[in-house]
Amino acid sequence: MANGQKTKGKTHEQYNLLAGRFDRLIDWNERLRISNFFIRLLREHNAKKILDMSTGTGPDSIALCKKGFEVVSLDGSLDMIERAKINAERYGVKLRTVVADWRTIGNVFCTQFEGAICLGNSFTHLEHREREEVVKQVRGLLVQNGVFIADYRNYSRLSRGLPIRLEDGGYYTGKGAEMKAELRDGLVVQSYIFDDGAKFTLSFKPVFIDEAIAEFESSGFVVRIFSDRRKGYKKNASFYQLEGKAN
Repeated sequence: MANGQKTKGKTHEQYNLLAGRFDRLIDWNERLRISNFFIRLLREHNAKKILDMSTGTGPDSIALCKKGFEVVSLDGSLDMIERAKINAERYGVKLRTVVADWRTIGNVFCTQFEGAICLGNSFTHLEHREREEVVKQVRGLLVQNGVFIADYRNYSRLSRGLPIRLEDGGYYTGKGAEMKAELRDGLVVQSYIFDDGAKFTLSFKPVFIDEAIAEFESSGFVVRIFSDRRKGYKKNASFYQLEGKAN
């Protein structure tokens, strides 16, 4: 797989291929439980109208819908969105979906949101300058005092010789696959190996948390950081979550 940031269309294509197997990565009961953390943050900001920017197969959108939020579910992969619709029906909810590229997200909507989420380490598919521009566009889609929540795997663990595993952080605890991640020439090479022998590999520049904070702050967000869903910074956390309040 070519570098995901430089070939965004190929990244979407790869996820289209992955869509049929992606739910094997997820223990849905555990993922819906974890969603309660993000639901609590959104409620702290009285955010009810939410944009899910990284819908995937739908766990976060479904969790929000079940709790009464008004959600628009966006993804760059049509096949992922179709899988999300199937999962939503299984959970008794109906999703409002959009297939779009983040880099033009500011042109997609003619309405504003009270909150936006981008979960599952999804921002790794963009280069630094693209992420800066997307975060600015998200800020423009939010009402005053709206909230933007994104999460990031802690790839600095690799440079210190610490492992990164699929189940770290509790997001992907399904039993049908494993993940391997390593640093090669400044890139993270991340492979999903499924129990039927299928293998999907993505490569990208790691996003470090100080970069992510700077991208939020330069776009006018006041930032709080969480480490594995606990307030504050922890060096060896598996995942970081950033909460940005729109000034």
